[in-house]
Amino acid sequence: MNTFKKSEPWYATEEIIRKYMTKARPYLCGRMLDAGCGNQRYKEMFKFDDYVGLEVNDRFRPDVVGDLRYMPFKNEEFDSILNNQVLEHIDDTHKVFSEFYRLLKPGGYLCITVPFISRIHEVPHDYWRISEYGIRYLFEKHGFKEIEITNMGGFLTTQAYLWQFWLWERLASNSLSRSIRKPLMWIGNHIFLFLHCIDRDRSTPFNYIAIGKKFSSMV
Repeated sequence: MNTFKKSEPWYATEEIIRKYMTKARPYLCGRMLDAGCGNQRYKEMFKFDDYVGLEVNDRFRPDVVGDLRYMPFKNEEFDSILNNQVLEHIDDTHKVFSEFYRLLKPGGYLCITVPFISRIHEVPHDYWRISEYGIRYLFEKHGFKEIEITNMGGFLTTQAYLWQFWLWERLASNSLSRSIRKPLMWIGNHIFLFLHCIDRDRSTPFNYIAIGKKFSSMV
């Protein structure tokens, strides 16, 4: 269930991510780690035997508080790992991928989503944008077989995404502007989702989803 309202700028983005997240349903199962779980808004999408949500602080009351670079779990403890819209905020992606490999059982699955064309956010902890080739490199370097890498949106969708957030921030300056923000966002979200339906460009995505499988041993 989308936790954002249609009058908020995050609504359409969340709808699109959730649509693509269904690709991960066959893989995110067993004992599952949601690494960077936030408010655990994707938890209900998956059928797992056991769910563990990890977050860097206790703001959202996760199951475990910890740093993705040094996660407090035993080797090969999980069957699957979800890492959603988090990697751009970690200053050492290689260390995080090494941790993913360590924590997964042989043959376990990793699903990540990352922004590609995006506004700067969560300042000052916004370090990277990763292309599909960067994702493929990280998979190969850290012992994962690529199952699927899919881009979300193209030129039209990405322009709608950038415009939506630009407008939201510009209309925050005074009470009159703020009063029209939500109606404009409601309209903008519907335009955003319509453009995503007709967008056939694949060279300018605003986001990626990728699924990898852990090799039984590093080659």
